Amino acid sequence: MDFVNTPPCVQQCTDSEVWSNSKHFNQNTYGVNSDQTDIMTEIMTNGPVEACFSVYQDFLAYKSGVYQYDGSSQYLGGHCVKIRGWGVDSSGNPYWLCNNSWTTTWGDSGMFKILRGSDECGIEDDVVAGMPSSK
Repeated sequence: MDFVNTPPCVQQCTDSEVWSNSKHFNQNTYGVNSDQTDIMTEIMTNGPVEACFSVYQDFLAYKSGVYQYDGSSQYLGGHCVKIRGWGVDSSGNPYWLCNNSWTTTWGDSGMFKILRGSDECGIEDDVVAGMPSSK
C-alpha cells in the first residue's frame, strides 16, 4: 500500500473570512433513518451528514465513477465520511457524493461517489447529523 504525506494544516481561510469565525460547532448529534429519502431530506434541510462504512482494498484505488465493492477485495476496516449530496451518473447509477479525509490527492480531488440505495458497504446504515450551536 502506498502512503501519501498529509499536507500541513494552514488554519486560514481562502476567502476573506476570519479563521476563528469560520468554525462551526454542534449542539447535539442524532441518527438519521437509513432510508435514502430520509437521508436526502436531512441533507436538503440541514446540510451534509456523516456516514460510516466498510472499506475494502479496492476502494483505495478509487479515482472516478460510482464506487461499488468488487466482491473479492480484503476488508480493511471502518471509515467515516461526509455525504454532501447525491445524483445519478450518465449510465443511470444512483450515487452519494462524499468528501473523504485522505487529502485532495486521493480519489476525485478528495471526493468520491458511492452507489446509493443499496446500502453499499453499509454507507446508509450509520448516518448521523448535528444541530449547530452558537460559537
